[in-house]
Amino acid sequence: MFRHLSSKVLGIPGRTHSTTASSKGGKWNLVSSVCLQRKPIINKEMKDIEKQVQNLLFQVEKETSWKCDWELEIEKDLKHLQQIKESKNAKASDGTLKVGLKLRRDWEDEWKAELSNFSLQPRVTEADKKNNVKSWHRLLDSTLIFVVQSEDSGNRWVLPYGSRLEGETMRQAAERVLRESCGANLKAQFYGNAPCGYYKFKYPKAIREKMGVEGDKVFFYKAYLTGGDVKSSTALKDFKWVPRNQLSSTLSADYGQSVEMFLFDEN
Repeated sequence: MFRHLSSKVLGIPGRTHSTTASSKGGKWNLVSSVCLQRKPIINKEMKDIEKQVQNLLFQVEKETSWKCDWELEIEKDLKHLQQIKESKNAKASDGTLKVGLKLRRDWEDEWKAELSNFSLQPRVTEADKKNNVKSWHRLLDSTLIFVVQSEDSGNRWVLPYGSRLEGETMRQAAERVLRESCGANLKAQFYGNAPCGYYKFKYPKAIREKMGVEGDKVFFYKAYLTGGDVKSSTALKDFKWVPRNQLSSTLSADYGQSVEMFLFDEN
């Protein structure tokens, strides 16, 4: 899956990388990878049957529930209004009722008028219309996952990754990898200090004998986007935001299976 990572991290040379001994005495490169997710910003649009069920539940609740404080206050207003109508000095010189206070229904009329002037933002963004896969400002009701393409990965789509440097924890390596891949402008929150997934790739025999390294042990960390935008580094050949339901068809089979094990299916 991955090409040799011990000479560079996402195309950045001149660093000392960390290896670990296997049970058979061989050495493995320790690699941190980040599954960066842009969580849904809006709810999915309801289907017709879902709208019908919701309306039915609202109607049942309205018919069977106790009256709320607002409804009780409206009843008080109506009684007060009736008392004014029955009084001798109920009407002003112009023939209108002298209520003397603002009724709850007056408030409701104002709120309805204000609501009629309110319009929702469109669910389809400019990035949707242009099919800009490099923007996370699209498919607002779905989860998007950040994937990259580099020469080190054999030009295959993978999650951002890089070898752990001496003195780093795996979590620190994951944070550095994301920063080097996306730039400092991107803001992300990691879920925890422990990896959520694992993938192992063994090098071809010729590389193992030449480098004395068995392969890569990749530890995945989850993070979610909190703001900013990606500023691609020269180490990346390409990048894009992939919808959750298209991730398995974007990643290679064995690698994708390891990623799918720690992700939830949106459906």
